[in-house]
Amino acid sequence: MTTDATPKRRLRTLLTLPFIALIVTPSLVIALSSLYTGLAAVDTLSERIITDVSSRVEQAAVHQMEEEAITLRSTMPDPSDSLGGAAAVFDDMSVLEKKLFELTSATRTTGYLYYGSEDGAFLGVDRGRVGAKSAATVRVRSGAETYRNIYSARTPGDRTRLVEVEKRIYDARTRPWYKNAKLENRLSWTPVYVSFASGSLVTTASQPVARDGQLKGVLAADVELSELSAFMKTVSVSANGVALIVDREGYLVASSAPGLPFRDTASGQERVRIAESASGIERDLGAWLQTLQRAEGLVSSAQSTQRASAIRSAKINASLGGAMDVAVRPISRINGVNWDIVVGIPRSDLTDPIVRSSAIMFFVIVAALAAALQLAMWIVRRVTSDVDQLVRAANEYATEAKEFTAPKTTIYETSELAAAFVGMFARLRDSLMTIRTQNEDLAALNASLEERVEKRTQQLESKNADLIGEMG
Repeated sequence: MTTDATPKRRLRTLLTLPFIALIVTPSLVIALSSLYTGLAAVDTLSERIITDVSSRVEQAAVHQMEEEAITLRSTMPDPSDSLGGAAAVFDDMSVLEKKLFELTSATRTTGYLYYGSEDGAFLGVDRGRVGAKSAATVRVRSGAETYRNIYSARTPGDRTRLVEVEKRIYDARTRPWYKNAKLENRLSWTPVYVSFASGSLVTTASQPVARDGQLKGVLAADVELSELSAFMKTVSVSANGVALIVDREGYLVASSAPGLPFRDTASGQERVRIAESASGIERDLGAWLQTLQRAEGLVSSAQSTQRASAIRSAKINASLGGAMDVAVRPISRINGVNWDIVVGIPRSDLTDPIVRSSAIMFFVIVAALAAALQLAMWIVRRVTSDVDQLVRAANEYATEAKEFTAPKTTIYETSELAAAFVGMFARLRDSLMTIRTQNEDLAALNASLEERVEKRTQQLESKNADLIGEMG
């Protein structure tokens, strides 16, 4: 008898493993392809977000500053426009005050308008906030006076409520906004400086007022950095992303990050370099921007305008860990403004949701697999239990010579197999009975044959004895 050495596998294993493979393989393929597709889409998404945010910041900053400029131009056109007649409003301070009251209450962006003349006079109307209809703060200095008088006035010309007489000499002709307009001889914006009145950091749109080619004075309007920062706080970048406005000297102008881009000191607000920011992501952006500017040789305003509408983007490793997508876009549409908009988005802000989604999908797959395994095991047990009963019944028939009794099954195939086993074992029993009967008949025949042979032998021996006697 030969023994088959081929490895044997349980029917339960052969049924379970393919079932698991059919569930796990497609699920893992779907999860991994979803993760890969999501991560691949991050590059495109990040680029679009950075481009959109930087564009919105530029548009908002330009819009606010252009409205300030429009207000100034509506009061006094550029000298190049040859509309010298508009300068007549500046000949009479009372007429000019009415105009400033009207403009500060009607415009959406200009809460403070002021004018300084070549003879040292000054007039400013400050509503405190844009579009306010309440009393205004009026600052007045005639050419002959040393100090400015500050009044609270509800109407032009109201001088009934003197709030303060300044103790510091204010000469408009020495201020950055005045000197800048006189130098440029057109509407332009100043670099950021500290306001004399409020101590706040401001940038000023200043418009020269001239008649017959002679400068009469300068009309100006401020934009505080805190106003730009307030707007920047409304810019949605990402969970930890930041949008900044930075000047070419490396100082913060505005930021969407918590806090303000300046320090409050006893003498007023003090500017903060981006490299000295308390925010790690802002310092990272500043370091990258400085490296980019050195690489591109942006050391002068003439060179900076060459990348007027260009946007530069890159991927950097943040100091706090992880990769970050960054981009810079210059603001170059406003005369005198030499700022850059810098946007930084940590890579994790975009990839974490994708990874979380993939992790959730993985756990769903594990749960589905566990449920599928339970179902598979139940099905396998249900199928193999009937087969096991058939095997036990066959073994009992073979070892104990019992009559084969087919187990009861509810599965069609195993029921048919049991019926086939019953027929097979019935035919086998009949064959065995026939063989047994034939063997018994053969044994009886053999016994009768032996008896006849023995009897014949005895007869022959008797006859042989008789013949020997007769011959002797």
